[in-house]
Amino acid sequence: MKIFAVYLRLHLISQPEWFDDFRNKYSSNSILHITLVQPRYVSENSIEDLKNKISEVLHKNTFKTEDKKIFFHKTELEWDEDDNQYLLMSFIKENQSVLKLQKSLVDALRGFDTYCNESTKEYELNFRPHLTVADRIDSHSKEEALERIPEMDGLEGSLADLVLAIVNEQTISEAENPDNWSVFKF
Repeated sequence: MKIFAVYLRLHLISQPEWFDDFRNKYSSNSILHITLVQPRYVSENSIEDLKNKISEVLHKNTFKTEDKKIFFHKTELEWDEDDNQYLLMSFIKENQSVLKLQKSLVDALRGFDTYCNESTKEYELNFRPHLTVADRIDSHSKEEALERIPEMDGLEGSLADLVLAIVNEQTISEAENPDNWSVFKF
């Protein structure tokens, strides 16, 4: 069995001056992304079917240039029960194309329904598209993160592509290895 997840990669167009240093200090991953489909298991003989279903969804969901622009409007610090740390997340302003794409992918991938962590299924049902700015904030660094929230105004980005990451283990190094990706343009 392998593990897969689907996300949109993005490039930031506008960000606070301190943003990269803060992410380097408090984030375990370097790829800026919005997760659409949470990690699930897939058998090796079903990978081509998985890719085909994603291609079909992308053919039905077109993105105009303006749909690819992402504006962030709210940043929150939330507790992550699984990792016992805080997450600093910036939520995107409503973007119907992203919402529709996520729902279409979740619907199309119903046959791939064994989640690595069942609690993430709820995330997909109550989808709140966001960029995780930092995921390694403990009680000692919580105050620094809270100070940054008002400075997140003006954060904006552009969607680059859709990535299907297929890995053997749920680790950052495997997930960020381009050899484990199928990249789809939209």
